Amino acid sequence: MKSSLSLNCIKYLLDIFSDIEGTDDGENILYNLGCIIDYAPAIETYCDYEEIEEECKIFIKENNINKYYYEGYEICLNYLLEELIEKLIYCKENNKKFVEKDIPFILSINTGKMSSLL
Repeated sequence: MKSSLSLNCIKYLLDIFSDIEGTDDGENILYNLGCIIDYAPAIETYCDYEEIEEECKIFIKENNINKYYYEGYEICLNYLLEELIEKLIYCKENNKKFVEKDIPFILSINTGKMSSLL
């Protein structure tokens, strides 16, 4: 599914899940891991740490987790950062406020897809 900006979060979420498996927070992390790697048992029912760990290993092996994504589309951070910096400089020079609603627009420019957050 690649819904996260950085797939490196998989490793961290997996580590946290191993510590809090069986709790409400653990179920939330499991659900989010399932969404990121598109693994239905973690989303729809429940799976244990060993099962989700194995699925995450397969996902990491098949995908480049060093790439960045927004709403499932790969983005180039260089262009994203350039857009953000230009927008911030413009706001500062013109005494305007940088508002959060600008971020989905900038991300959309860098993915080629309009954001659902707009």
